[in-house]
Amino acid sequence: MRDNINNEIVRRHVIRGLLRVLCSWLVCSMTWPAFADSSDTVVVSVKSVAPVISAYAQVTAIADLPVRALEAGRLVGLRVRPGDAVHAGQVLAYLDGPQAQAWLVAHQQALVAARAGMLSADKTLTATKQLLAEHLVTRQQMIVAERDLAQAKSGLNTANAAWQAAQSGRMVRSPADGTVLSIQAASSENVQPGDSVLTVMSANQLWLSAALYGRDVDQVHIGQVAQFMPTDYQTGIPVRVVSIASKLAPDGSTQVGLLPLVPASFVPWRAGQWGQVVLKGPVRQQLTVPTRALVLDNGRWWVVLRTQQGNRLQPVVPGESQGWQTVILSGLQAGQQVVARNAFLVFHQGIANTYQQPD
Repeated sequence: MRDNINNEIVRRHVIRGLLRVLCSWLVCSMTWPAFADSSDTVVVSVKSVAPVISAYAQVTAIADLPVRALEAGRLVGLRVRPGDAVHAGQVLAYLDGPQAQAWLVAHQQALVAARAGMLSADKTLTATKQLLAEHLVTRQQMIVAERDLAQAKSGLNTANAAWQAAQSGRMVRSPADGTVLSIQAASSENVQPGDSVLTVMSANQLWLSAALYGRDVDQVHIGQVAQFMPTDYQTGIPVRVVSIASKLAPDGSTQVGLLPLVPASFVPWRAGQWGQVVLKGPVRQQLTVPTRALVLDNGRWWVVLRTQQGNRLQPVVPGESQGWQTVILSGLQAGQQVVARNAFLVFHQGIANTYQQPD
């Protein structure tokens, strides 16, 4: 009985040993040789690459429009509030009070006097023509009467224009379509000529202000076309660069101004809107490799070069990536072959060679 038990134990140990050896052989034959056999290479090539530059941007007003009082008076009828939409020529308030009324009366009296002077000059000219026909006046007197009438008509036109300007000066109008940003004078407040009543942001004077940093600014030029992607809008808005600031902002950025390629009335943006602007730099000839061929180890980037003597690890300096390709700034030459499939595993194949199965 005891012999049978011992034989069974020995048999089981032998089977376990055989299984252990078989598993070790399967792991070695199916793992590391498979990586080495299945790894393929690509040739380092020179391609035309246009660097992509992206930056945060905001829709802002090129300049706010202050609405000022043209004459002195008391502000009445001001009912707009910050945020209200206004239209060009819309009457926002009136100027009233003793000063405004005295100004109107003075221009009205000047208009009445100018109209009376023209009527008088017209009558004088008519009478002079009759007297000239009867040879009672000279031709010189006729010329003087015509000149006096012409001057009287000019004076009437001037007085009429001044009267209309005085009436218009009592009205505070919006200079453009836009939105009221702030109000500087309250209703019933006395204002003087030139005082700011409110501020309007014009809807047709919006542009895109982007902040670029470092060497990205050197790749941007006036007239360059870009795409603005608002955070709350799914479709990009085509824009073009119209200005590049010559002075750095306090945060070290360079402000770049962009305008839409289509008329402003068709642009679906509004002031304060944030998003990302994407520009493409000039096309350059650069070395590229598949991004999957790059291996990061100890803070450095490497590729596995396939040479006639076998695989060799090569440090590289990668640039920007576009799609599945990455630009190589240094470390490679055109025509060299790099491992692109299972590059990470091939890079660490030395570790696999020293690996031992646990007992």
